[in-house]
Amino acid sequence: MKPDQLAKLGITITDISNAIQAQNTVNPAGQVEENRLQKTSNSLMPCLLKDA
Repeated sequence: MKPDQLAKLGITITDISNAIQAQNTVNPAGQVEENRLQKTSNSLMPCLLKDA
């Protein structure tokens, strides 16, 4: 930071610290739930092979 430029703008280090703390928030965006889909151990997928 440049103290001389901050002084010209009338901003203190405390102002900057307070602004960072005010904007540094944790906002949960939903829920994490257990996957309730049935799991299978074997899956079959058809494959088409081309002759080289």
